[in-house]
Amino acid sequence: MASPLLPFGSTRKKKRTYFPKRIEIELTNLCNLQCVMCPRSWREEPQGYMDAGLLDKILSESLEYSGITYSFHGLGEPLLYPDFFTTIERVKKTNNSIYLSTNGHLLNHDRVSQIIDHGVDTLNISVAAANASTYQAVRQSKKFSRVVDNTRHAIEQIQRRRSPTQVIVQIIETK
Repeated sequence: MASPLLPFGSTRKKKRTYFPKRIEIELTNLCNLQCVMCPRSWREEPQGYMDAGLLDKILSESLEYSGITYSFHGLGEPLLYPDFFTTIERVKKTNNSIYLSTNGHLLNHDRVSQIIDHGVDTLNISVAAANASTYQAVRQSKKFSRVVDNTRHAIEQIQRRRSPTQVIVQIIETK
């Protein structure tokens, strides 16, 4: 019996039935934080960006399918990737969705507008703490108020522009 999977590179239209519903892509393992729970603090591996050729190969093969959620997150901060908005624009030209997880530090007014304009479906902001002292202990950063302000602004702008972008604010429970 023949396999129900079609080979990559096939020219006929593909059904998502036999393809993953979610593709997680770590565009970079660079991060602007040094969180105590992050494996980056004890793992020694080269730091940098995903190879452009590899990303192109992943997208070229997977964008032949529709109904996939492309999840941009990992040990790095996706908004540090220089071609982030070009990458999601490519995905959104197809019938696929975008899930973005960010630590919120880089969610300035311009980036929030770009996130809305590029059609990010889900924006997960990992605030990680409920107060500044816990935030500093967990994230090793004194910029809790920036992240809270950026989160509020993102929510307000999404609501004001009546964007369908869903916002998730994530807090990590700690002792």
